[in-house]
Amino acid sequence: MSLTHKVDSLLSDVHSRLRLPRRSNCRGTYDTIASGYSHGQGQIHPTNFSISAHNQPIVEEILQSREVQQVARFVDQGLQSYFPKVHRLLTNLTRILQNTPGLQLKHNFPGSCFAASQYNFTNAATGNHIDFMNGFFLCCAIWNGGKFNPKLGGHLILWSLGIVVEFPPGASIIVPSASVVHGNIPIQSDEHRHSVTFFTAAGILRWYFNNFMNDNEFVAKASPSELAAWRAYKQDLWKLGMKMLCDE
Repeated sequence: MSLTHKVDSLLSDVHSRLRLPRRSNCRGTYDTIASGYSHGQGQIHPTNFSISAHNQPIVEEILQSREVQQVARFVDQGLQSYFPKVHRLLTNLTRILQNTPGLQLKHNFPGSCFAASQYNFTNAATGNHIDFMNGFFLCCAIWNGGKFNPKLGGHLILWSLGIVVEFPPGASIIVPSASVVHGNIPIQSDEHRHSVTFFTAAGILRWYFNNFMNDNEFVAKASPSELAAWRAYKQDLWKLGMKMLCDE
């Protein structure tokens, strides 16, 4: 059995045992769950995703899967190959966070620079969106699984670029998902599609560059000169982002 089939079978089995809310998420009408850590929405520091006592050991099966770990390392190496500056930034950030006292952050996969993963099940197809919680130059990686005809559905549409990408099971792609509007073409009714996305929330980066504070806390404590420098940095952040995406 191929790696793709093993991961697909695992995700199908896991999905059948998870207890997930029956509601649409912000990107579509499929079941999804996240692991790892993030920062935002009022948190004072990066925090692990909350997973119920029932779901935690089931999600742990994904994290301990040798095949899923291979996928995580593969997309990490893809990021290193195509966006080495982004990879170095996220790798160093991960190392710092893992050694920061008091955080107790759970890192998903060895050999992966990403802070979090999202597992999307069965009929995963997103509407047009941008991942506004991610940094605009912090690419996310998407691994595609399932059993479907990639000629008829599952395509990745990069609306901002006017590109449609055939996206078959077993394929991976790296996308600046906070900058490019993207979505999927639905698959056929008798097919299924799983996906795993790997990402790091922009709030983690802000917290680190604010000297371990969120924006509101930094603004409240900063001196006038620090605040002026911080605002100038924010204004020119797009220039830094463009340099980070360049591999020169």
